[in-house]
Amino acid sequence: MKNDQQLSTDAGLWGTFGDFVGGLINPLIAYFAFYWLTQSVLIQKTELSETKDALIAAQLAQQEQASTALKAAALQSLSIRLNAINQEISFEQDILKFIISEAQRNGQQYTVMLPDGNQEKPLKAIPEIQNRLNELARKQNELIKSVEQLEVNT
Repeated sequence: MKNDQQLSTDAGLWGTFGDFVGGLINPLIAYFAFYWLTQSVLIQKTELSETKDALIAAQLAQQEQASTALKAAALQSLSIRLNAINQEISFEQDILKFIISEAQRNGQQYTVMLPDGNQEKPLKAIPEIQNRLNELARKQNELIKSVEQLEVNT
């Protein structure tokens, strides 16, 4: 202490000094608190915007994934149906080959059991089998067109 001055023991003087220091420091603290508050609001605003963008992107990805899954299921269904028709065509072709070979070997006295249960001579059975093959080929072409259409829309 310079000049031999002692610190005051008067509480009133210390209260006044405290008010003075508080008057200087409180506006600084209030400014920093307000600055911190505005910065946190700006950060939250940015984060909310980024979250919104991420949610929109996720929604679009899920929609695309669902669309792809739906198309894959449709394609698989068409593929199964096409395989079934191909097997039917192969079966009908085998029957046709068998009828022709038996007719060549046994002549016209040979009869063939048709799917409807009737027995016919080979020359009468062949057109019916050809009609079934034509119908199966038509269905096969329709399914192939459906597959191509599905691939075009993908």
